[in-house]
Amino acid sequence: MQISEVIDLFALGTSLCALFTSLFVAYKQIRLSENSNSFPVAIEMFKEFRSLEFKQHLNHIITELPKLNSVENPISDLPKDVKKSALTVSHYFDNIGVLVANKAVDKKLVISFLGGTAENAWEILAPYIKAERKKRPNGMYQEFFENLIYEIKKSPPEIVMKKLSLKRTGM
Repeated sequence: MQISEVIDLFALGTSLCALFTSLFVAYKQIRLSENSNSFPVAIEMFKEFRSLEFKQHLNHIITELPKLNSVENPISDLPKDVKKSALTVSHYFDNIGVLVANKAVDKKLVISFLGGTAENAWEILAPYIKAERKKRPNGMYQEFFENLIYEIKKSPPEIVMKKLSLKRTGM
């Protein structure tokens, strides 16, 4: 092998290393950019979830919907006060589902923080959502909420949180 061939191989190796390094850095920058774009969305999502108004609506559906014993009714036919709470809660989780489905927010973030509550709300609201779908000509309603529940069941909150390796203080 001649010296010029060795130099050419060295140059090729150096170029390939530079290419892979550039690709790796570009990938990392894209990931950081995606995370920085989802940060304001996540803050608003958590803010609304923790609001007193949302908690009141959530509590209202948990306590009042089972009393109605009318699971064959669509959400739109519920009594006004329960309907308002059902719509507030279901639309909130449907909107979160839109963000998750479109990868606008990290699925692990949503599941680890909202997963259990979303599942509980779905269990209560699902029969009413199903009835609402039957009432609509296209049969579509709350698909993103349902998809969110599918994602949560596929990766339960306790599993996601375990993978995050959360630390305990020993309390």
